[in-house]
Amino acid sequence: MSTEKALREYLKKTGKYEEIDEALIGQFTTFEKFIKAAEDELLADGIIDDENGRAHPAVNVHIKYLDKMRDFMVALGLTRRERNKIKEDSDIYRDDFDNDE
Repeated sequence: MSTEKALREYLKKTGKYEEIDEALIGQFTTFEKFIKAAEDELLADGIIDDENGRAHPAVNVHIKYLDKMRDFMVALGLTRRERNKIKEDSDIYRDDFDNDE
């Protein structure tokens, strides 16, 4: 299953999916491709650029898109911290009428 499809299904299953999320989901998978390309380049060439002894340029690409991916995960409520925050927010509004017993 593709990441895009998995994200969409997860959001729908948890009742958090909105049509506007499609833009973030599409970008998320693009970031995933950039991260993979940077990883492949680093595995092939190494982390240190032989010409100048500094970090390979792909290191910065990798870091940048991992950060962007993390930001999107937060925006979509996919991190454990965000899921817990959503749960806490919903618990605030619970009262005796929410009890199904």
